[in-house]
Amino acid sequence: ADVNLMEDSYSWAPESGDWYGYKGLINKNTIKRQRWNFQNILTFNKSFGNHNVDATAVAEWTNYTYSRVNAGAREFSDAFFVDKLISSTYVTQSSGGDWTTNGLASYIFRANYNYNRIFYIGGSVRRDGISNLHKDNRWGTFYGGSAAVRVSGLDFWKNSSINNIISDFRLRGSFAEVGNDRLSGNFMFNDIFAGQKYGDQSGLAYYQAGNAALEWEKQKITDFGFDMAFLNNRFNLVFAYWKKDNSDIVLNVPTPPSLGIPWNVIAQNYGEISNDGIELEIGGSVLRSKDFNWTTAFNFSTQSSEIKTLVNEIPYEHYILREGESMNALWGYRYAGV
Repeated sequence: ADVNLMEDSYSWAPESGDWYGYKGLINKNTIKRQRWNFQNILTFNKSFGNHNVDATAVAEWTNYTYSRVNAGAREFSDAFFVDKLISSTYVTQSSGGDWTTNGLASYIFRANYNYNRIFYIGGSVRRDGISNLHKDNRWGTFYGGSAAVRVSGLDFWKNSSINNIISDFRLRGSFAEVGNDRLSGNFMFNDIFAGQKYGDQSGLAYYQAGNAALEWEKQKITDFGFDMAFLNNRFNLVFAYWKKDNSDIVLNVPTPPSLGIPWNVIAQNYGEISNDGIELEIGGSVLRSKDFNWTTAFNFSTQSSEIKTLVNEIPYEHYILREGESMNALWGYRYAGV
């Protein structure tokens, strides 16, 4: 469990010129963040001659709660009370607050097998449920798999002269689909009525149109590459290509004003983004002696992205989100060269 408590405040005392307009002012915030996590993990490892197997099963539950209480006052009876917020020492007061919560339940199973530390295969399946979605769409099932072969462990490689130069060579690849449990709202599937004032009376007003059909945001990840070691593992080379495709991204989609939906938007699974790139790393021991060892490494990576589907373009001061362009593409005025 993790509990975080934070209190902050500010006040305008007589030493501040603003004091004379408000006759003192104070504002206090108290914020509480509470998260608990409960895990159960079961592992299995076994070797049968050249066959090696390991498996892991996980059951995990997480809950997060956020609350905030705000209080303020002005027009104090005396400057002594400005930073105290004591009842009956002020005339005008204000208060407010927020509260929200979300939860996640996960059941995971993954297993790996290798033959003689040469051929590797692995797979995983997980079942996740989040409170951010309607009960009919709350649970998602996601799969993953990987495979690798240590070519340098095969007889033809070990018995050839190339082994004197390339002492280790592995080919690998993987694929997985995961879900995003960090949605932008905790209750987007529900119609929400929020507290509103009507004159001097308190009441409720239609604040959000819920969408019970919302589903998980998904990400498909593909990765493949190779690892090489040279001169008895003194130098190494690692290369990988990866690709990530995000789909069913939850966005606020405009609705006709005639429908009477608050803010004229409703959350839908609409957006799509694609990312890919390469990673390269070269390193090793440049100088090696009894009393001195100098190792160095060099890495290089690229990343490109493209927004496939977007409700409408979103401009900011210096960048923009627009279909067909990369994330946060530079955006601004075109100059005539004056």
